[in-house]
Amino acid sequence: TEDFRERIMARHRRHHLVALSMILLGMLVLSRSTVGAAAPWAAPQSLAQGNVDPQGAALAVDSAGRVHVVWSAEGWLWHRARAGESWSPAQAVMVGHTPDLAADAAGHVHLVCAAQAEGADDIYWLSWTASEGWGLPTNLSETPEDSSAPRLAVAADGALAVVWSEAAPGGPRVYLARSTDGITWSSAPVPNAWGARPVVTWG
Repeated sequence: TEDFRERIMARHRRHHLVALSMILLGMLVLSRSTVGAAAPWAAPQSLAQGNVDPQGAALAVDSAGRVHVVWSAEGWLWHRARAGESWSPAQAVMVGHTPDLAADAAGHVHLVCAAQAEGADDIYWLSWTASEGWGLPTNLSETPEDSSAPRLAVAADGALAVVWSEAAPGGPRVYLARSTDGITWSSAPVPNAWGARPVVTWG
């Protein structure tokens, strides 16, 4: 049936993205067709030419099918996007590290990262559109202690959820920030949640 075919195609798309994100840790991209499991892998491409010790790569595919990659190198976050067979030049986005990416159905690509503002790392969110590029970052944590390991999820209606780990007496606490529009955010510790590398998703 059509529903069964869509589920099979969705499985192929998920495998495609997982494979890409794993390989991106070495700043190499291997792409393949999502039509069938027998589709061949393309030749690897280096995306971080000129960067010293690139690391912490994140991947998302936007609603137009463009592949976005963000990585950290030399204290900065860098971005490239692929439309068709060509990649955009590497663009410096902001000072920061440990990025995570997610895309929504409205054409936005959302980025979270850790960056040092005044003595301690805070968690920042910003978004990209094809018409305007990257917007200004918003500080989600604004705490005196170090914030680290941000992860991001986007709901089907565009709502955003960001989690991270916050240094605290007795061990790192998990924080959650939410927004329905990327303008107004609420942020608080998750009750009874402790740990160093939280993850988040929408049910």
